[in-house]
Amino acid sequence: MKKMPLIFILSISICYNLKAQDSSIVANICSNFGSAFCSLDLRSSQFTIDSMVGVDTVVYGLSTMPSDYKDVRYSLNSCGVSATTICETDGDSLYYQVYYPKKRGNVPINYNNCKFPALILFHGGSYDECGSLYNPGIVFLANEYAKRGFVVFNVEYRRGVLIDPRKILTGPFAGTQYTSAQQLLAIYRASQDARGAIRSIIKRQRNHSASFSDDPYQIDTNKLFVGGVSAGSIVAMNAVYYQKQFMIDAAYPGVSTALGSIDQNFYYGDPSVEYASLIKGLVNMWGAMIIPKDLYATPEDFFAYNDYMPPIISFCGKGDDIFTFDGEPIFLSPPPTTGINVNTETNCLLTSSYTVPGTSTNIDLFQMGSANIYDMFRRIGVPTEFYLDCTMMHGLDDDCNCPGQPDFKKNQERHNENDPLCISCVFDSDFGTILTNSDDVNIYMVGRGSTFFQGAMSPSNTLYNLNITKFIECRNDRHGCNPGDENECGTYYDTIGEQDLFNCDSWEAIN
Repeated sequence: MKKMPLIFILSISICYNLKAQDSSIVANICSNFGSAFCSLDLRSSQFTIDSMVGVDTVVYGLSTMPSDYKDVRYSLNSCGVSATTICETDGDSLYYQVYYPKKRGNVPINYNNCKFPALILFHGGSYDECGSLYNPGIVFLANEYAKRGFVVFNVEYRRGVLIDPRKILTGPFAGTQYTSAQQLLAIYRASQDARGAIRSIIKRQRNHSASFSDDPYQIDTNKLFVGGVSAGSIVAMNAVYYQKQFMIDAAYPGVSTALGSIDQNFYYGDPSVEYASLIKGLVNMWGAMIIPKDLYATPEDFFAYNDYMPPIISFCGKGDDIFTFDGEPIFLSPPPTTGINVNTETNCLLTSSYTVPGTSTNIDLFQMGSANIYDMFRRIGVPTEFYLDCTMMHGLDDDCNCPGQPDFKKNQERHNENDPLCISCVFDSDFGTILTNSDDVNIYMVGRGSTFFQGAMSPSNTLYNLNITKFIECRNDRHGCNPGDENECGTYYDTIGEQDLFNCDSWEAIN
């Protein structure tokens, strides 16, 4: 008899052992989720998924909308959607796509016996009609989180906004752009939809056996996470941390009169589906929270009305001029002298009009940046982590990807053939990791978010035992549910006291 080559026998043995290990991990996740999930190193992919697009699209709006549902489409937008401003009433904007773990190695996930945690994501885009859940950035994030064991819901919501181009010209806040009536209305509509989407996702899972058994995934509705990018992060935080109508009313003055309750009956998940206590954590990527101006120094007094505050992990840049990392006052638009009336809106409302209480000089609200959010959560004893890049602006730098020119990027401002195709480029928004492109930095951030959420689900309450939680231009490599420090911040700080004193000025002085 001809003998098999030893290398072939070893290959079979290794493949068999790897499959056995994967089978054991999957079985343990399904039977003893907390400790089994803690064994995974979520800095890298742990599961495979079907494709790079959402494998399932679900409508979460009602098939027949109530008469008070309206979706505005402005004629003056950057997408050319309509020649005139229109009010749509069919709920076509209310859907989500789902990304989910398919296998661990070669071992399929049997969702009939196993439910995975869920992450509900909201894309950015300034609430403009051009923004959508098909944005490559949010699709990339959804895929990467799914590869780490989360069923990810990439949610679309109503968009439609007009921006006030005017800025304050003099005084300590010179250069601050006014916030229009249309912006407050857009955030409020999107926040109504976000709450409806979360409720619908929960209700659909609760009715899985009776009505949705064909869904190829299942979620544990006690392990829900929420997140967003930029404008989507505002929506996510509104849905999670503004748990009372009067809180929303204080942050968005008068809007409920024009658009109704924040918890509307436009969705499969009706307002009776309560979810506040089911949210176990949130990821904030360069977003902000709006609060009354008088509470800017003690925002915890505003959020003390909540029944529960889930942990939060935040990423942002010091140079962000959209949502300043350490907060800034909001000035609502005063009446214009010419052009579009960004102080008042008359389209697609429950009332004849909505006017923001804006003047040209008075501070109206306060916008908390990611640093303010981190400091507040520290003060109230809720777990939080904060990642700050000292050179980043609003979002990651453009990749340096001109063909054959590694130190150049495509010229987005090119207007004619005489303008250069490529311009000089430095990718520096790496959060201290020395990574050189946006995909790798996004993967790093997904690893940090996944590990943070992993700790939120751990039986040992990992997040409450963390030491260093602020990462300014230094890489964090903590993994699993071990609360010990595994980071590269030692060059700058080792203790909580040193951490609290270190800032971007300190980093710039060293570098």
